[in-house]
Amino acid sequence: MWNTNPIQICIVDDHEIFRNGLKMVIGRTNTCKVLAEAHNGEHFLNILDSIAQHVDIILMDIEMPEVNGIEAT
Repeated sequence: MWNTNPIQICIVDDHEIFRNGLKMVIGRTNTCKVLAEAHNGEHFLNILDSIAQHVDIILMDIEMPEVNGIEAT
């Protein structure tokens, strides 16, 4: 049996326009939903405890200020 729940995604990127574009594209599907977003790795680490049980996929930028994607991962 197929899971009918949407795939929960977290977007981590320091460019707001990029995050908004991804949210717009993802929002057009029935199979995925943006659960959370963060503007850098430090922000992501701060929200991780509250989303970890629910998120399925994390789209992580590598080059970001403060804490980059490699360090956050």
